Amino acid sequence: MFQWGTFRLSNTAEALIRFLGPLFLNRVSLIVIDEAHFVQFNGSTYEDLRNGANRSLRLEMLVNRLLRYVNDKRIIALSAVAKKNESLAHWVTGNESSKPVVTNYRSTRQLIGRLEWSHTGEFEIHYDILNGSYLGFDDEGDGGVPYIPKPFTPFPVPYQQLHSKYIGGENKVGKRQRPYLFWAAMQLAQPDEQGNQHSVLISVNQKVGGYAEDFLYVVNNTLAEDSLPQFFERPTDSTNQELFDKCLDACADYFGTDSYEYQLLEKGVVVHHGSMPGILARLLVELLQKGIVHIALATSTLSEGINLPFETVIVPTLIRDQDTLPITEFMNLAGRAGRPGWGTEGRTLVLLQTATRERSSQKAWRIYNRVLQDITGNRQSEQNATVQSPLGALMSHMERAWSQVTGSHSGDEFFEWLERTVPLEDPATGAELAAEEALDALDGHLLSVLVEQESMTGETMNRSDLEDYLIDVWRKTYARYVVSDAEHWEEVFAVRGQALQERIYPDSGFRRRLYRTSVAPRYGKRILEGYQVIRDHLVTGANYSEWSTEERLQFIIQTVEQISNLGNTFQIPGGHGRGKNAPSWYEIMTWWMNPRGASKRPKKNQVSEWVKFVKRQFEYKFNWGLGTVLALILDDVNAGALQETSIEDWPKTGLPWVVFWLKELITWGTLDPVAAMLLTYSVEFTRSNAETRAQDYYETTNGLDADEVLNAKRIKEWVDRITRDNAALPTEPTPKGIKVSLSRDFSKAKVQEWRVVPITKEGSITWIDPAGYELATCEIPAWWRDRMDATHDFVLNVKSKTIKVSRYL
Repeated sequence: MFQWGTFRLSNTAEALIRFLGPLFLNRVSLIVIDEAHFVQFNGSTYEDLRNGANRSLRLEMLVNRLLRYVNDKRIIALSAVAKKNESLAHWVTGNESSKPVVTNYRSTRQLIGRLEWSHTGEFEIHYDILNGSYLGFDDEGDGGVPYIPKPFTPFPVPYQQLHSKYIGGENKVGKRQRPYLFWAAMQLAQPDEQGNQHSVLISVNQKVGGYAEDFLYVVNNTLAEDSLPQFFERPTDSTNQELFDKCLDACADYFGTDSYEYQLLEKGVVVHHGSMPGILARLLVELLQKGIVHIALATSTLSEGINLPFETVIVPTLIRDQDTLPITEFMNLAGRAGRPGWGTEGRTLVLLQTATRERSSQKAWRIYNRVLQDITGNRQSEQNATVQSPLGALMSHMERAWSQVTGSHSGDEFFEWLERTVPLEDPATGAELAAEEALDALDGHLLSVLVEQESMTGETMNRSDLEDYLIDVWRKTYARYVVSDAEHWEEVFAVRGQALQERIYPDSGFRRRLYRTSVAPRYGKRILEGYQVIRDHLVTGANYSEWSTEERLQFIIQTVEQISNLGNTFQIPGGHGRGKNAPSWYEIMTWWMNPRGASKRPKKNQVSEWVKFVKRQFEYKFNWGLGTVLALILDDVNAGALQETSIEDWPKTGLPWVVFWLKELITWGTLDPVAAMLLTYSVEFTRSNAETRAQDYYETTNGLDADEVLNAKRIKEWVDRITRDNAALPTEPTPKGIKVSLSRDFSKAKVQEWRVVPITKEGSITWIDPAGYELATCEIPAWWRDRMDATHDFVLNVKSKTIKVSRYL
């Protein structure tokens, strides 16, 4: 099953097709395209389309090929926000009479409203929408809506006494309201009159570091003389205390104890963003899932695709990079409020200043009102057809740029250009550069469909078959169903595809190797010219296990430098930030890989930016580039044939084992492959502990060749032994059943057994069905263990009032 949720998952699917082809596709029986609305291009920037970095374009191209290769298998496209989008249904089914299946079912009630604040410090909550319907007392939207006056204690500091960083100068409402935002989050998260704790997500569109800095300032300074709401208490039971301490240790390891992330975590606030190291991200999510921490300050990386028990989502602003947040993104965010088993409703509140004439506040109100109209008026209808499809947008942009360069609107001249142009063979600028970059991006997709077909059939198509094949591929694109003048763009697609095979890249072996690079042809050709130099450097790492810290670091830095020299796709900027004290990428790399030995370290307000640089430049760009080089080396070893590979096959590459580990070393920020494995398997939670633990492994390698010491299979077997030894599995078998109290009347139910999921909290378990309905409750049994929901199946028998327990992992 494929699921589209993040770049990682899409890249995994892409790699499986690219490097295994029919060996993989023959095993696929079901494709699930989650968040399918992401295929729609929002028209924000064409540069990403030309560079092949646009998420929507990558999705359309990936699914286009899957539809072509597995057309006899089940394919399901899911979206919570693209209601009534018939073009998606047409595309996935290949049938223009298909209709999307729409359900109004919601596992919890969904409220959308506003959290209004005023200079007096008082708040009001107004609810405008419930489950997509307007809650006003009249149909025109001019009447009142349900509201809660004074939902909690007013903000205790007079407005004029706030620091000038909030109310001084030209500060807009987004900055002025931050003290009120954090106060509201703390108030909404504290226990209610019944003692029930609540959870709040502050969803930030950008610059989460600035919000974290302000949250800490408000708590430590603005409210220093006031009593804070009781939204957090350190856990006292041993299990939760251990988890919280692990999280603090991991945060201190990667961000430092003086970072905003660490200081807020100590106070019970999770800061989560896309640059979080993997082990810390997992721990933070677990803190929230277990209800140890109740406030999260996060970007969409937390709000998309993770099942977390937030009852309230506060949205400080609907603006990102001067543009309004897309309505689909807002609705997707609102869908994260409220979770089955944790409550019966979720609410999304947009923070707005009460009745004011200040310009930025009025703009915020106008945007909010437009969002309400979009939701209640079902105005998520399809926009300009060409802009909807990223592939259609790319081709349209290409033709416009060509026309701008040539001054021609002749179709014959345009098709002649398509048939003969080798993109960027000569230097180009302006519109000519844009046209040729767009053409090259299109070529990247066409090369994929050509080479993949050749690998499946074992032969090159003749001209007639090639034209028919390209037309068939085009007719499985999303663009085909939404662009205007589809016949014209079909011809563009087919003509250029034929030109690629017959004139531009006529050698099938060169096409295959260009395709193996996984980048646009203009970058792939440069990689083909330079990858052997990188291979020669990688071979020198055979004695890595015996090297000093500095020797290891220099080997990795030189590898990154050589990958960066391959060109734009993998090029690492010389440094980060501006000014004479701005760090170079060498200094950032040294800090990341060897923090104890780094001469330059980030200040507390720079840590997040340095980590973000690491994630984008090293973990993403470098690891992608390294993977491309390794793909070409494997292509050489296998003489172009597709073959499944395993750890045992690594020596065939002629590369030392440290190369196998390079991606993991970069990802975890350690120079020790064994430590990286320990972190990967959550045996250890900090780099220093993992590196210390790794010495136990090295004591078992006396007499081994330096390269064999890093044999991945050998290290994996050692870690597996540790994992088994550390596993806290009970000696006695798990009881077969749990007695429960039914929460519903099943006397008329024909079904006696129901598959259920446990939700644990405060000494009890609530058993819900997959749709989120509560079916039964019980106390937590004495033998219950952490994460049993991930290792066991549970079936409720309503006749015996028993949960049957069986282990599946």
